[in-house]
Amino acid sequence: MPRTGKRGAPQAFPHLLHMMLEREEGRHVNWCGDGLSFEMPDKDLFVRETLPRYFRHSRFASFQVTNGARGLRRRRRHDDRSVPRSASSTSTASGSATRAS
Repeated sequence: MPRTGKRGAPQAFPHLLHMMLEREEGRHVNWCGDGLSFEMPDKDLFVRETLPRYFRHSRFASFQVTNGARGLRRRRRHDDRSVPRSASSTSTASGSATRAS
C-alpha cells in the first residue's frame, strides 16, 4: 500500500474497500448497475460476516463515518440522478452513495 497519509501512514481503507467489493461480490455486498456504487441487501449479514473479514471492527456506524471522511455520500435507491463516471462510491444499508462533486 502506498504511504500517502498523514505522517506517511498507509491509506488502507480505500484498498480494503476495493478488495472487499471485488472478493465479496454477490454475497453480502453487490455493485449497482451503474458500476459506481454498491449496495448491501442485508445490512445485518454484511456487518456480522463481511466487515470483520476486512476491517478491525464490525460496527456499521464506523464504516459509514470512514466513508464520509473520504468524501462519499449516501444515495438512496430511488435516486436516479446521473453520476459522473469518475466518481468514487460506496453504500449504506438503505441505498448507495457516490463521491460528492
